[in-house]
Amino acid sequence: MHPLPRRPSLGLRLLSYLWPLSYRVPSPLSGALELNLINGRLRLDSAEANYSYGALQRVLEEALHRVWRPTWHKVLVLGLGGGCVVESLRRKFGFQGPVEAVEADPVCVRIAFEVYQVAQRYAPLTVHTARAEAFILQTTDRWPCIVMDVFVDRQVPPACLDPEFIRALYKCLLPGGALIFNTILPADTQRAEAALKAFGIAYWKERIRGNEVVFVRGK
Repeated sequence: MHPLPRRPSLGLRLLSYLWPLSYRVPSPLSGALELNLINGRLRLDSAEANYSYGALQRVLEEALHRVWRPTWHKVLVLGLGGGCVVESLRRKFGFQGPVEAVEADPVCVRIAFEVYQVAQRYAPLTVHTARAEAFILQTTDRWPCIVMDVFVDRQVPPACLDPEFIRALYKCLLPGGALIFNTILPADTQRAEAALKAFGIAYWKERIRGNEVVFVRGK
């Protein structure tokens, strides 16, 4: 098992304003991951994309602002990464209810728990180490808010763009709830849209900081 760095000290955080620091972590699923300390902020990155605590976090925060309702009692996050969505829910939106997260990459789960300490800092949190499609196709639960942020580097896995998966994902939404489906590549956006159209599911999309985010309301 590859060793992970500790949370950076204040001295290292200050140094990172002058000289960014990087630590590589191999992953059999995501390839080479990097923990990059830049301007005092520890980011989790893949080869070509930010996985947590950088541009991605700002995209998802803006997306959540579009649909957020304080009455929602629980949230499902597909694609935990390092846990930045959970941090945003707690700190930006004041959400104190249970968060359930699904993450296929066990290395990301280790990083989220050991480096970012999400379990200690952002409870109540339940994390399933599983593929999003397997979890969704098996669950009978429903949520008022689902954040779909599953990537391998910049690409949404093909299984998560399969029409049957997207229909099952829609069925997991409670009436009045909202699904946030984050994409980067135009081809992935188009496949998600095509699946929604095929099942007559209403949606809208917005370009947020270079990403295409698809929104769906539960009925």
